[in-house]
Amino acid sequence: MSSQKPTIILSHGLAHAPACYEPLATALRAAGFEYIAPRHPSLGAGVINATMDREVAALRSAMQPALDAGKEIILLAHSYGGLVAAPAAQGYTLSERQAVEGSNSGGIKAVVYMTAFAASQKGDYPLDAVFKCGKDFPAGMVRLEVDGKLTDNIVVTGTPEEKAAFQFVFYNDLEAAQVDTIVPLLESMGLGAALEPTTVVPADLKCTQAYIFCEKDNAMPPAVAEGYVNATPGMKVFRLDSGHAPFVSRVGEVVKILEDLARE
Repeated sequence: MSSQKPTIILSHGLAHAPACYEPLATALRAAGFEYIAPRHPSLGAGVINATMDREVAALRSAMQPALDAGKEIILLAHSYGGLVAAPAAQGYTLSERQAVEGSNSGGIKAVVYMTAFAASQKGDYPLDAVFKCGKDFPAGMVRLEVDGKLTDNIVVTGTPEEKAAFQFVFYNDLEAAQVDTIVPLLESMGLGAALEPTTVVPADLKCTQAYIFCEKDNAMPPAVAEGYVNATPGMKVFRLDSGHAPFVSRVGEVVKILEDLARE
């Protein structure tokens, strides 16, 4: 085990720009972690035709400086970010890289799924587990229309009705002031990568993996999360009394989980 703390690299959730995670970022840096929060290429108004290949390439690019410096990495995936984290981690774990490049090589020490998608079977359409939509686009999401055709871009409209929906689904345990802070930070985002069939599952990865259950989460059904864990032998489990945003409501507990994993 390295005496240096691992670098924490975030794979953010749908519509959740890196700025949404600033309470956790501040606490991690105060605890001595280097913290990096890249944007998925799919994030942003007007971004369409998102692909998993581009998402994975961008996350690996963000990891590269730490890898080149011989550092250990904990990949922290929130929500949608779990779909990107697993394929991005394959071949980049500490054991795999050290087997090829020597003992001083950096690599991914652990992948942590923070109330995240963690597809359990190759070939499945990952959104179906939550939305029961098969390979189709989930119903009820506002999609950007271009030249009379619907695209894969989920539009953040900023309406009071949307804010109320976000508060119920994502932020049901946050105080009003916290909701008022985070909602304006949300951005539209292309969902195309999540409509592709699963090619890598957590059970394929050669590193420590952990799942953070959020017991009050209205976005990630507990039964679905339990299925992810059951499909991944040896996955560690942590439980928080939280909604979908423990990076705001349970910052200290998330930091402790990461510190415990860093010490292993």
